[in-house]
Amino acid sequence: MKPPKMLTISEVAVTFGVAKHFVRQTVLQGHVKFVRAGRKYLIAAENFNDFLLGANQQNFSNSIEETTQGKIRKQGQSASREARL
Repeated sequence: MKPPKMLTISEVAVTFGVAKHFVRQTVLQGHVKFVRAGRKYLIAAENFNDFLLGANQQNFSNSIEETTQGKIRKQGQSASREARL
């Protein structure tokens, strides 16, 4: 068994054609496992690929729903405040 190919956030972004911010947020939110080497985050290329292919789709969509629901509530609250005025 050979060790996994580990990439930095920048290398993952270039390899998979996504923004560095997206990779960083994905890692920090716990959707993809990583290892710290000093100040760098190292990510197994295979794990990130699996994430993009939907292996962790359920966790990711749950966090999107929570964010969306929070925004809907805030919009609804401000609309009800305007109705009271």
